Amino acid sequence: MEPSKRCGKGLPEAQLEGCDLSAEARFTKVFLDIVILDQLSRKPMHGYGLMREIKSQHGVTVKSGTLYPLLRRLEQEGLIAGRWQERGRPTKTYGITAEGLRYLAQAKTMLRRIIQRET
Repeated sequence: MEPSKRCGKGLPEAQLEGCDLSAEARFTKVFLDIVILDQLSRKPMHGYGLMREIKSQHGVTVKSGTLYPLLRRLEQEGLIAGRWQERGRPTKTYGITAEGLRYLAQAKTMLRRIIQRET
């Protein structure tokens, strides 16, 4: 892929090679599940809110076709729980579970170890 081309929708890291991405954007796309868990550890959110927060905080646009399958997978793995709410139109709000908090803590510890080895 030529660096001038836009990078895809939450591509796996192998497909990010050659993309013109900042380190933060690359990290966000590769570790999107951890970024989502981190966001949900702060407060429960619906999918659109997660997309807005990730764009605001990391400058990365996450498309619904990337986000919602990932949310379903995290829910199936027991790391998050969704609850439907009726406010005008139905929305599903996601929150992190105790298992999700444990997983997030392990991921943060592992990332710190990787970074410390490099410095």
